[in-house]
Amino acid sequence: MKKQQEEIILTFTEFEILLLLAQNAGIVFSKEQIYDSVWKEPYYGDYNIVMRDIRNIREKKEDNSRK
Repeated sequence: MKKQQEEIILTFTEFEILLLLAQNAGIVFSKEQIYDSVWKEPYYGDYNIVMRDIRNIREKKEDNSRK
């Protein structure tokens, strides 16, 4: 992935989340669905790990990730 001609380095998990969302454009996923798909296992705890990785992707890609 590039931002203004500069390559952006993603972790494996960040890449898998981005790939899932890109391959399913227009579909809304819950945190639980993203976790199950990317981690390939059910999770019965705190899904903030998914939101952390999505926040990291936004911070890497967007100029102002807060907007």
